[in-house]
Amino acid sequence: MITLAWYLLKVIACSGILCGYYFLALRNKVFHKWNRFYLLTSVVLALSLPMMKFNIFRNSSSDKGTVVNLLQTVNSGDEIIFKYSKNNSLLFNSETLVMATYAALTLLFFLIFIFSLYKIFRLKKIYPQTRHEGINLISTDADGTPFSFFNSIFWNNSIDIFSKRGQQIFNHEIAHVREKHSYDKIFVKIILTFCWFNPFFWIIQKELGMIHEFIADKEALEDEDVNAFAEMILQTVYPNRRFPLTNNFFHSPIKRRLIMFTKNKNARVTYISRLLVLPVIAFLFVAFTLKLKSTGLLNYYSGKQIVVVIDPGHGGDDAGAIENNINEKDLTLAIAREISAMNKNEKIKIVLSREADESKSPKDRMNFAEQQRADVFISIHLDAEENRNTHNGVVIFIPKNDNRFLEDSKLLGSALIDAFENNYHLP
Repeated sequence: MITLAWYLLKVIACSGILCGYYFLALRNKVFHKWNRFYLLTSVVLALSLPMMKFNIFRNSSSDKGTVVNLLQTVNSGDEIIFKYSKNNSLLFNSETLVMATYAALTLLFFLIFIFSLYKIFRLKKIYPQTRHEGINLISTDADGTPFSFFNSIFWNNSIDIFSKRGQQIFNHEIAHVREKHSYDKIFVKIILTFCWFNPFFWIIQKELGMIHEFIADKEALEDEDVNAFAEMILQTVYPNRRFPLTNNFFHSPIKRRLIMFTKNKNARVTYISRLLVLPVIAFLFVAFTLKLKSTGLLNYYSGKQIVVVIDPGHGGDDAGAIENNINEKDLTLAIAREISAMNKNEKIKIVLSREADESKSPKDRMNFAEQQRADVFISIHLDAEENRNTHNGVVIFIPKNDNRFLEDSKLLGSALIDAFENNYHLP
């Protein structure tokens, strides 16, 4: 659960940055279709970027710049959360309570979503409809009309569709249908059903609804009198009921719609505002998807054959840990043999410190490794503990701080840990 919470936290951070850029550079600008695309893309980016990981290898001795420090901060957080989630001792009841609360609220928003769809389809079933040029016109007496939903326009019988006012409203709703605004609303509603905890997604939903109105107003006003259209909106009485999944003509904030009629259309300003999104996207990509990996001493590999001594722990009279009549000495020898059999790299020569069940002292093992002129020495053991939850996975021991192979051992140990975590899912 901790790793999921960390992912969701990064989703909130990413959507917050994208939403902040929108408010600073794009909100209330006249390039409505661009803003619509940006808001929808922001939702996709906020959900997908935290899941992506691209490794960048760098020399550990190189200077650390601002970007490197940023990457290390974000990705070290990933590693800490990953390890903590594997070994945490959070109370089971607390985790269950959090998950139950999330599931309950998600179910609630899902039921609201389904109920909204039901009300719309119920209206469609009750009232008569006619079809014209691929659009269904449904004549109703319901509050909250007129509105559009996908390729249907729910019309209010109290409005004369052939009057000038009726034609303006009708053209407005046709614009919603042709621009397929209902797809946007359904998409965002589904996301909010599962990501209801993200305040920035709610803001994006609200702003996207306004963008829909701006686009429809612009198309409805293409050959109409702006003053007459604005006066019509001001004189309209708001209905008592709305449908959250639809595009209602009379529910959007009037002030912003009226301001947009006479908004500055300076092409140079609009292009500059839109181009500013590039560094924002680049920053998010670097911060949330790139993961630094240190190449360290690997840069200095000369290409010679590397001799690796694999030391199966215990042996002979020393059985090691025993569980269910299984001896540690037998398992370590079996693992060592398997490692040797798996090696297909001609640049790596694997030698076992013991090939059979025989006793060898630590000094004998050290002398054997020196005789083989080993570049790497790895001893394999298996733990036996009364509390099985204390250690679960792979533990790697390296020499003490006064050993001349300390740095090389750290590098090898880190590589082994990464290999297990990335390939075998062991903590």
